[in-house]
Amino acid sequence: MNNDKRNLHILVVDDEPLIHVIMREILESCQHKVSLASNGLDALHAMVRQEVDLVFMDIRMPVMDGLTAIKFLRKCEQGEHLSLMEHHELAQSLYSRRKGTKTTVVAVTGNIDEREILFEAGMDEFIAKPFKIEKIHNILNEFCGKSLEGSPADKRRHPRHSIKNNTITVCNGINGQAIDISMSGLAIRYGNFESIPNEWSVTLHNTVKKTSTPYLPLKLIRNIEMEGAPSSGVETKTVGAMFIDLDASQENQIKQFIDNLP
Repeated sequence: MNNDKRNLHILVVDDEPLIHVIMREILESCQHKVSLASNGLDALHAMVRQEVDLVFMDIRMPVMDGLTAIKFLRKCEQGEHLSLMEHHELAQSLYSRRKGTKTTVVAVTGNIDEREILFEAGMDEFIAKPFKIEKIHNILNEFCGKSLEGSPADKRRHPRHSIKNNTITVCNGINGQAIDISMSGLAIRYGNFESIPNEWSVTLHNTVKKTSTPYLPLKLIRNIEMEGAPSSGVETKTVGAMFIDLDASQENQIKQFIDNLP
């Protein structure tokens, strides 16, 4: 392992002291530096004072919740800080410190049904409470295994890809439409009448580049029925699934598939 590429400064934001203890122990065992904050406002001030590479952000917190904090951060990173109605001095300081960058933020939530809301707000990934140590290690491998060389914006590249224009179809005996994809999993829209197992395998097809993956194993983590879209009136379900038990060859195939997306 190259420590220059993997040792990061990680900020843990949670109002539960026990979570601070657990996360610090896990992260420091991986040789990462850890800072702590008890709410979103404290976290934003911490990111003004010091450089942070990765944030684990709880969603339900007093003073300032995680969604509010991530929206505030993204506006400052993107130079839209003047549109913020509160905490003007903090917004200016955060903009001066982090403009042109994209800090990787992982949501920590007890409600995985909020997945779309979290990603729309600017989260890069999420872990569900009660979380497993293996999931945290997977997050660290995904985000910290990349080289930290290059510009701040490059090293904080968003790993999740939103899918538009029916670019990816998903086949496993029934056809679905991928909504987003990352190295850790994907969200799929199926017809509301489809029965989805807890674990299954799928083939992904890029309809633009005409490329496909071999069968990839998935585990169901969320299954939500949605009302019909205004254009079609057809009711659908949104399925959240994580890749499981991948070998090195399958991980490389997913990476190449994602790299070929428009």
